[in-house]
Formats: sequence, structure tokens, C-alpha cells
Amino acid sequence: MNPDYLRSQLQAFIHQQTGEPVTIEEMLPLAGGASRDSWQITLTLAGDAQRLVLRRDLASSMYADALTRADEFALLQVAYDHAVRVPRPRWHSPDPAVLGAPFLLMDYVDGISIGRQVVQ
Repeated sequence: MNPDYLRSQLQAFIHQQTGEPVTIEEMLPLAGGASRDSWQITLTLAGDAQRLVLRRDLASSMYADALTRADEFALLQVAYDHAVRVPRPRWHSPDPAVLGAPFLLMDYVDGISIGRQVVQ
């Protein structure tokens, strides 16, 4: 998907969810996304600078029984609500018409997510 189109659609989605003005300043693809398309998003929402992560399904799935983005969002929400140290889930959509595939948005947390590096 064209990054400019993705940016435009994502801004419109976040504005629809919050009712607040939103400007995406930067979108950077994240490494380690073999099973999902992952981006670091820097934006201004209602005047506040924020960093989020976008996780979007790819056109094909590596795992037939993989969690959906809605499942992942729900699990993150339960963990977050019970004070487990996870990124705060923000929004999700199962509708592929929004960004071309189901997706979720969560707060960005500094660290690494490449499996072999995490294990080391």
C-alpha cells in the first residue's frame, strides 16, 4: 500500500475514533515483522506528540490459526487492565476497507521485538 495513502487513511481513522485533530508526522517500518506489517507512527493528536505502533495483517498468513488483530487487541487490553507491562492498546479495526487489512494501534514502547534478540 502506498505510504501516503496509508498515512491519509490512518489520520482519518484516528480522527474518527477521537474527534480530535491528528497529524501523522512520520511513519517508519519496523524490523522483525515477518508475520505482520509493523510501523512506528509519530503523530500529533489534539496538540500532544505521541508514538504508536501499527500492526497490520499481511496479504498472506504464515500461520493458519494465528490470532486476529481483534484477538491481539483484546488480549493486550486485558493484560493492560490488570497492570501487566504491555503497550497500551489504542484502537483496532477488523475492516480491511480502512487500511487494506485488519489492524491495531498501540502505544510505542522502547525495546526490541526481534525474537532471536529477545531470547539472547
